[in-house]
Amino acid sequence: MQVIEQTIKQKIFTIRGKQVMIDSDLAELYGVETKRLNEQVKRNINRFPKDFMFQLNEKELDGLRSQIVISSETSEEGQILRSQIATSKNMALKPQIKQYNEDFLRSQIATLNKGGRKYPTYAFTEQGVAMLSSVLRSQKAIDVNIQIIRAFIEMRKYISK
Repeated sequence: MQVIEQTIKQKIFTIRGKQVMIDSDLAELYGVETKRLNEQVKRNINRFPKDFMFQLNEKELDGLRSQIVISSETSEEGQILRSQIATSKNMALKPQIKQYNEDFLRSQIATLNKGGRKYPTYAFTEQGVAMLSSVLRSQKAIDVNIQIIRAFIEMRKYISK
């Protein structure tokens, strides 16, 4: 299954001044459980220095919840408005993609509610995402990883303009 580029971009957030993706979003894209993704990272922790990944604190989780809630708001034309500066352009989405995004946002809000997760939430920088495919060791991880890296590159180009 081809991962939709726009969906990936909507899962890139700015935390601590860095463009990152959250472990649960990455696990969903890679088709694994978040717990399993984090287990693989822990088994290979020497590949993930602090500039590749970090654990979110409560304040950052609250900020992330705010970004997700804002990103679920729609304009008068029914277009999704995103909070990220790099993805702030309004764009009309196909109905099936829009529905997927709305379902995803609902699930992420539920996941991020206090008590909704038993484990810490980790954020992965572009370098951390690149390293993930080497520890997950599947063709899907490689294919998805290529698309994620391309999305990070496009976001960086957009921000620099």
